[in-house]
Amino acid sequence: MKQMITRVSESLHALARDEAARRGQSLNDFVTDAIVVALGDADHPPFRARAAALGLLAAPGEWPVDDLTPEQREQRRRDWMSRQPAGAADAVFDALMADRRGEPWP
Repeated sequence: MKQMITRVSESLHALARDEAARRGQSLNDFVTDAIVVALGDADHPPFRARAAALGLLAAPGEWPVDDLTPEQREQRRRDWMSRQPAGAADAVFDALMADRRGEPWP
């Protein structure tokens, strides 16, 4: 077991702390789960690889997100979230959607 120290903004810390509390997890467990989801490990392929395998990863402009109605966008979000491992949050979906639009991740 290794210890890692990192600096994050107060707002990101508050979001992570609140989400961990909402899930009944320690902040450490929440952050560890987030790293596994983002980077993967032996049992969990990296997030972008999983997204690509599911056909959810595209270069900006390849997937006409802006052409979807709000209802279609919400249905895709629900479908995508239903396929995620326990611990995946809406922030992951938001980051993927921003990536598809060529925007900085939230």
